Amino acid sequence: MTTIRTFGAAALLPVLLAGCLGAVSQPDLTPLQKREIQSRSYMQSKPTVFRSTMAVLQDHGYTIRDADLATGHIAAESATNTQFVLFAGNRTTQRRATAFVERIADRTVVRMSFVDAKELLTGYGKTNERGDPIWDPEVYRVFFEALETAIFLRE
Repeated sequence: MTTIRTFGAAALLPVLLAGCLGAVSQPDLTPLQKREIQSRSYMQSKPTVFRSTMAVLQDHGYTIRDADLATGHIAAESATNTQFVLFAGNRTTQRRATAFVERIADRTVVRMSFVDAKELLTGYGKTNERGDPIWDPEVYRVFFEALETAIFLRE
């Protein structure tokens, strides 16, 4: 009986560890911390900052799917990477970016959001899609540095 319990516990351990490791991947950030990572403000006009944001996204390899100066919304996506996964189907990955540009008092504020979208398409036509928000401050730092340069060049 003890051998069966030990074997059962040993068989269950990798599953439990995998669940724990998956849960640790995203940091616990407050909404204010998320906003600090994702937002920057500029003294330039909304049209200048909006166009610069689109230019930087394109410079980084994104395709603009939707952009509207009036609402300040920009949606963009990277090229899709497709991989064949044995016994599972095709897995596609793609990074998506959303920007919201708005004028607040005498400043123009940009809030960026990057998401890694993953989709698994099985041979039976079933899809499993999920999006993992990017919270790495370095990703946003690189983008906003490029945006500052683009704004400077437009002035």
